[in-house]
Amino acid sequence: MSASSIHAKTPKGKARLQAIMDATFHIIVADGLAAASQEAIAQRAQVTQSAVRHYFPTKQALLRAFFIEAIHRVEQGFERQPATTNSDSQVELLRCVRLHFDAILGVDRIFFFEASAYWCRDGELSAIRKDWHARLLTHYGDLLTAMHPAWSANRIEDTALQILTLTQGCWLTLDIHEPNAIRRGAILDGIARLAGCSEISTQGFEKLKPRV
Repeated sequence: MSASSIHAKTPKGKARLQAIMDATFHIIVADGLAAASQEAIAQRAQVTQSAVRHYFPTKQALLRAFFIEAIHRVEQGFERQPATTNSDSQVELLRCVRLHFDAILGVDRIFFFEASAYWCRDGELSAIRKDWHARLLTHYGDLLTAMHPAWSANRIEDTALQILTLTQGCWLTLDIHEPNAIRRGAILDGIARLAGCSEISTQGFEKLKPRV
């Protein structure tokens, strides 16, 4: 079951469905997946268990739909941004990297790790995430190719993968007690250098010039 296939026909129904989704998120973050029972979610959302079962007959159906929706939200946050009118491939690459990086940082870290564990056990969810990663790698690769026509295909693929890994891995390296702005800048600068850019400045990230 995909979250995108679940609809409420009335404003009241939409509010109820949103309350169920919000309650699921809060329980998973606070107490883990095991605590996200239909009963606990109904209590948190202040709806009846029958209302939860109306949309999600089983806990498994609820969790799968919830995590599919979570993946789609991250994708949409990245992909709905307006495309740059600048024809410079480097500008576009760094713009996309920054959008992806900030979208990743915007996700609660406890939720990320709970979700990752669930995704690893669910073939459909893993396939959805893998497909999105493949599209990102292709897009990064196309931009790197335009930036560096002399680079080999292997170098392009390796660099695209390294960029994706740096953005995805920020949960593991950005300590919650550290000044994130400083470490965010360090990672963005590293990605820019990796992509073959110079004049590194996160304040003017979109204005970086190619390395000569």
